[in-house]
Amino acid sequence: MKSKKLIFIALGLGVVSCQKQNVKPEDDLLNLSTKSQNQTFLLPQISTTYFDWENNSHISITDGSSRILPWVSGAATSVPSFILEDYKKADGWELIYNLCKEPGEIGQNYIIFYNKFTGILRTYYFLADNVSTGSNGLWGISMTGNNAILNNTGYFADPITTKKDNPIYITSNITNESISKTISRGWNAFDTEFTFDPQTSQQLRFGIVTFNKNIQNITLTGNIELNSSGTIVASSNKNNWSNFKDSAIKGAGSTAKDYVVDKLQNDNNKGNKIITAGISALAEIASGGVKYIISNGINLLFGSFIGKQNSTANSSQKIEFKTNGTMTLTGTITGSEATNVTPVANLALPGYADPSAYILPYYNKKIGVWNLNSAPKVKVAKNATRGPLPNLTEEQAANYNYMAFPYNRKVSIDQSSIDVSLNPEVLSEISNYEVASTLMIYKKFDGKANWNSVGTPINFMTKFREGDLKYDDDISEISQFNSFEEYAFGNIPGHPMVASLYDLPAKLEINDVDNRYVVKVTLKLFPKAGYNQEPIVLTRSFIPQYVVE
Repeated sequence: MKSKKLIFIALGLGVVSCQKQNVKPEDDLLNLSTKSQNQTFLLPQISTTYFDWENNSHISITDGSSRILPWVSGAATSVPSFILEDYKKADGWELIYNLCKEPGEIGQNYIIFYNKFTGILRTYYFLADNVSTGSNGLWGISMTGNNAILNNTGYFADPITTKKDNPIYITSNITNESISKTISRGWNAFDTEFTFDPQTSQQLRFGIVTFNKNIQNITLTGNIELNSSGTIVASSNKNNWSNFKDSAIKGAGSTAKDYVVDKLQNDNNKGNKIITAGISALAEIASGGVKYIISNGINLLFGSFIGKQNSTANSSQKIEFKTNGTMTLTGTITGSEATNVTPVANLALPGYADPSAYILPYYNKKIGVWNLNSAPKVKVAKNATRGPLPNLTEEQAANYNYMAFPYNRKVSIDQSSIDVSLNPEVLSEISNYEVASTLMIYKKFDGKANWNSVGTPINFMTKFREGDLKYDDDISEISQFNSFEEYAFGNIPGHPMVASLYDLPAKLEINDVDNRYVVKVTLKLFPKAGYNQEPIVLTRSFIPQYVVE
């Protein structure tokens, strides 16, 4: 009787394992979190086995064949060199998963690394099957839970207080190809940037799926070229795959440096250079390394920036930045099955591992380097002071357009609000770190003057004493704010009607604020001996809260 029960149970399990679910491709990511929350593993737990990826040339993938590792000469890959040459433990890379070995599920040819100094999770995938249709490959990582783990997906970063339910990160395949970024035979790669969230104690899991795009027409609105090996599109928009709204366009490797040099050389439609910086900036950046991009403050002109502060120009120098942009793709989206890439679900996130997870990561410490505990604050003086009056006759003063006469008021960052939360795992690996904050004004962003949906646009005009650093093209106008003085004029609420310019009050109370300020926060890390000693610079852009006082 007992043996019959066992046979019945086995048959029941066999029936369940043969069931096939028809899932729409666009639902793949959304279902991952539901699966991970409802699924319970009763199998023995296994840990990812370490392998020395720096001193081995081959790896066995799940079909039993041996393949050359992607960074080794002769590898089957179209991944660009600035990715392939950045893989060493001395630069902060740690092994997370080698799914080629554990569990060895056919088709899951993933090796996943994490850089503890930049927060980048880098996933390599070997496609052994035939290339599927589609000319643009998109990768997606889906997280479980409510957290701030993926809070730097778009152009602006969100602080730790902004929690997201089941966040996702969508990014393009990284290839050398100038037009097609399809997921191809051999090694493919994509990056995901994680942010530190000390408030999350949940057990978190993630999954990976892919999408291919049969492009009929492609439009990129922004200020970087899509058709280059260093261009990567990232988004957190899971509702509209055909239009990457709220996306960020990344420039990386030599593409990033060439972009900066081009903008320093070329004029905008006003006859000025697109990037205005110090007089030595162009020569230094053209001949030198990332160090000169940072020393000239140009890292502040981007949504986010990751770079190693080296002074020599070489193809493997670490540089990556985000510009704004929207990518519109006209065509047909296909899902994971059509890409011939085997997806993976319910992987335990390092540092947040679920005790019931079947596979544990090799590096199992909390990931994400840093974030702000809350949004930075910008202090705006309530009382504005009238500027010195010109020497005019009574008639001239009476006819003067007094509404155009400016009142100036102080604007500054509340430094106590720059509250950086740094991952303790990073603290143990560095000898020192520095935090700096800079106030910028975005007079135009994404082609719009009133680009910030938070707050009410002011009706009066503002002018600024700008610094030496400026970006100005058809899409954006960004200036560094040196003197921290704002000049208000025009239809200011409470502005008195006077008969003469000389009747203007010395002070004017203004409670409204210009909501186009952006706070740049830069973290500089100094790794300990044993690691590459070049400082690592990480800059992010935050939309501030305003305090009028």
